[in-house]
Amino acid sequence: MPGFAWPPGRRLALAAVVLMLAAGPAPACTVCISLPQHTVADRVLEAVTVALAREDPEKPFTFRVTEVLVGEPGARPIPFLVDSVTRRRLSAAPGDGVLLVVDRAGEWQRLAYVDAGFRAVLDRLISEGPAWSAPPAPVAFTQRGTTGRALPAERLAFFGALHDHPTASVRELAMAELARAPYAAIRQIRARLGVREIAGVLDDPKWIEWAPVHILLLGVSEDPGAAAYVRRRFEDSAARGADTFLAAWATALIEIDGLSAVERIEALYLRDPARGPGEVRAAMTALEVQALDGAPDVKTAAAAALARAVGHRPDLAGFAAVPLGRLGDWSKAEALAEILESGRVADPEQRFAIVSYLYDAERGRAATAAPAGVPPDGAASLP
Repeated sequence: MPGFAWPPGRRLALAAVVLMLAAGPAPACTVCISLPQHTVADRVLEAVTVALAREDPEKPFTFRVTEVLVGEPGARPIPFLVDSVTRRRLSAAPGDGVLLVVDRAGEWQRLAYVDAGFRAVLDRLISEGPAWSAPPAPVAFTQRGTTGRALPAERLAFFGALHDHPTASVRELAMAELARAPYAAIRQIRARLGVREIAGVLDDPKWIEWAPVHILLLGVSEDPGAAAYVRRRFEDSAARGADTFLAAWATALIEIDGLSAVERIEALYLRDPARGPGEVRAAMTALEVQALDGAPDVKTAAAAALARAVGHRPDLAGFAAVPLGRLGDWSKAEALAEILESGRVADPEQRFAIVSYLYDAERGRAATAAPAGVPPDGAASLP
């Protein structure tokens, strides 16, 4: 642990600051790509009833259950109307249906259009899914800095194999699962999508929210043209000063070029005082992702670059405090305390991040210094 410690009496004051800041409104993330809190797979596995429905021939534009896959439909009427597009699709495909579920609150939910491709996946999900342990709260890969949480291996393997499925709805189902998986798991996927397919996705507004996970797949793609494509897109973002999907491009670049990419990202974004907050934050996100889940040599280099970022950009030091805390690196406590007290960081979100880092650093120091079995001083008073 570093030699930093809050002066006597400051620890409780620091805890009060943490609680006060945490009680305020959460600052909006302006660079995140948000994804649904629950995927279609979650809703199917959690449902009381899973059913397929088509238009009721006796009541046009209303649904009628045609097949119950799980549970019982109950007496509650289906509240949805059959829109014109769905009506035409169903009319042209007698074997298709619409996936409806009854959730635990007893409410119907409309989830997806089910054609032959989706039905095959749905049947496997229903038969094999209950054996999977309940997934953790989903966390999408974002340009903010979250890498996801562990999913059951069987579930990840199931959806990972569907990432290039020819049915768009199935591919979307798979991408929703992969988007919240840890990056270490994505590194294990044999990505069959190549540059041509992924470039098409990136240019299609309908797939915009799935762009980051597709970019990550480029980093592990078997397509021989993927490396050159990633390098070109990364350098283009750097030249234009763009931060859109920059975290994903930088993560993929590190996956491809290793240590040289870490050095390039540090030089371009962490040492350049002209880079804007969005760019710096995205670059730090990529370094954090690789420091947590990358190859062994890359982990060390990425973590060291994040630590140096405090000195390179003290005005944006709060962005570095978050990943350093997740990595358990408390070596920057003294430097961050000085930056906080100097007023060089004006952004409330960054100040909160620094305060949280210092608080955790002090708790770690106290826990390390306390005799075994004895709680650190003041622990009972701290959250």
